[in-house]
Amino acid sequence: MNRATSAGQQLDLVTSEHGMTLQELLRELPPGTTLLGDGDTRVFGVHHDSRRVQNGDLFVARKGGASDGTRFVADAHARGAKAVMAVRGTLTSDVALPVVMVDDISLGLALGSAAVYEHPSFGLDV
Repeated sequence: MNRATSAGQQLDLVTSEHGMTLQELLRELPPGTTLLGDGDTRVFGVHHDSRRVQNGDLFVARKGGASDGTRFVADAHARGAKAVMAVRGTLTSDVALPVVMVDDISLGLALGSAAVYEHPSFGLDV
């Protein structure tokens, strides 16, 4: 999904052109966030719906109104997710992807998305 910006440029809201490594992402997240797995893994998009995950994305496994995102980690992986973000202690150790462990999944999703998509709000004129 592309949207035109005020300067006539296209802003891609589905994937980031450059992406970022998980080590870079950790610097954008609250203190105490930890990583299990390869910090050199690069992610290009962020999704909390496993059906929207594309190759190279970070899947955020959070509880919703009707389901628990941790149940869909395998589906996200099959769709190309390169890493998972989850609340500390909610995933078993048999996950085949790097895991970013946070205390507040909503805050992690907000800050992580902003970072991966190169802080699009910084370019807004207000």
